[in-house]
Amino acid sequence: MATLADRTLGVGLAGFSALVFTYYTVWVLVLPFVDEEQPVQKLFPPRIFAILLPIVAVLLAVMGLGTFIVFVTWKQKSTSKKER
Repeated sequence: MATLADRTLGVGLAGFSALVFTYYTVWVLVLPFVDEEQPVQKLFPPRIFAILLPIVAVLLAVMGLGTFIVFVTWKQKSTSKKER
């Protein structure tokens, strides 16, 4: 059974994810159809970042996963040598 802290954290993360998804969706799908002079344009960074940010996030995630796999493999080989 999940505790109150777990539920609160889950609701917070789900809310944050929904907020980020909505912001990104408006930025990518709606903003190109809004005039450049509108004040709402100031709430969003330049559109090039709409492509660069997800690419950088995926690259960092893949690098982190690769680093974790290499570390675990190295540690496993290290412990198996000590047992011999």
